[in-house]
Amino acid sequence: MTVDQFFFLGVGSAVLAVILTFFMPVSAHRVNQNLIAFLIAVLVFVAAFAIFEIPLALVIGIVATGAAIIYRDVLRWIKAALWHNVYRYSHRYFWYNRVGRAIIGGGERRGRRRSS
Repeated sequence: MTVDQFFFLGVGSAVLAVILTFFMPVSAHRVNQNLIAFLIAVLVFVAAFAIFEIPLALVIGIVATGAAIIYRDVLRWIKAALWHNVYRYSHRYFWYNRVGRAIIGGGERRGRRRSS
């Protein structure tokens, strides 16, 4: 049995797509998520077309790309929901800061300009 060069290209791009899916950060502040989603989609379709026949490759490419993008979106939503809504409000320093501002009278520091 001989294995052609497209098989190795397909396996390499599939491994790279899995690495991008599971190990790239999902924070919206660190990297452009649309670029990562596009790279994952391209790599999955390259892997599918290099390994499988065309009709089967289309189905596998669409399903795998959808699963990878949905996984990353759900993970980003869980991370944002837990960090911004649960952890931040349950942390004591958040409330120390709020109470201190209420007592001292200081407002938000960001975006406030002092007039000279």
